[in-house]
Amino acid sequence: MSDLVHDLVLDAARRWPEHRALVFKGASLSYAALADEMAALARGLVGLGLARGERVAVYLDKRIETVVGLFGAALAGGVFVPVNPLLRPPQVGYILRDCAVRVLITSTQRAADLATELAACPDLRHVIVVGEVALAAAVSG
Repeated sequence: MSDLVHDLVLDAARRWPEHRALVFKGASLSYAALADEMAALARGLVGLGLARGERVAVYLDKRIETVVGLFGAALAGGVFVPVNPLLRPPQVGYILRDCAVRVLITSTQRAADLATELAACPDLRHVIVVGEVALAAAVSG
């Protein structure tokens, strides 16, 4: 067993693939489905050029995509940066700059609210917007 956080989910997916891993607002994801979503996101992030150790910020509210974003970033070799969803745009911008974030995963509304701040983030290369489309599909497709 590995000591990496994403390996906990992958191990659970091997042991109990059909068990529920996440439940939120009537939607649920099995461990196998969570592992698949994580892997798809990880492939997408690597395809975008994410290098090992680079930062991926996740600025979302409580939702399944938040978990997929965090663990998918780790699986890709990135370092996830969870951003408190209650923070205001200037605070988020400070975190993105201070952490030298390369990729931001957020919602349509939050991306719009952050437009001015994102323009001032020199290390930011990609913004992945989560909407009605699944997170992994948004990155890979």
